Amino acid sequence: MNQYKILIVDDEEKIRIMYSKYLSKQGYEIITAENGQEALNLFYNDKDIALVLLDVMMPIKDGYETCKEMKAYNNTPVIILTAKDAEDDELTGLECGADDYISKLASLKLILARIELILKRNTPEKEEIIECNGIEI
Repeated sequence: MNQYKILIVDDEEKIRIMYSKYLSKQGYEIITAENGQEALNLFYNDKDIALVLLDVMMPIKDGYETCKEMKAYNNTPVIILTAKDAEDDELTGLECGADDYISKLASLKLILARIELILKRNTPEKEEIIECNGIEI
C-alpha cells in the first residue's frame, strides 16, 4: 500500500466512481468532490492530499480556476483530466499551474503511470545512512 491520498474532482458521478475504484485497487486512499468549490473546501481542510485529479468543465467553479487557487495555496500536484483536448485548452491548463494535462480518453494504466511519476517526483527521498568503520555518515 502506498498510502497516498488522491482527491478526484469531477461533476460526473460515474467518472468519480470509475477512477476511485481503479485507484483504490492500486492502494491509494481516495476522496471525491463534484465541483471546484467542494474540492477547495476539502483541499484546504485536509493536509494529507498528495495529488488532485481535476476535471475542467464543472458547475460552480471550473477546473482552471480551482487549479489556480490550489496552486496559490500550496504546491500539491494537480493533474487536469478532461475531455477538452484542444491545444489551447492544454496550454490554459498548464498556465494555471497544472503539473500534467491528460485526456479522459487516456487508458487507466496511462493515468496511473502519470500519477505515480508525479508522486515520485514530489516525494522527498529518504537519505540512505551509510556506515563506515562504525560511524554513520
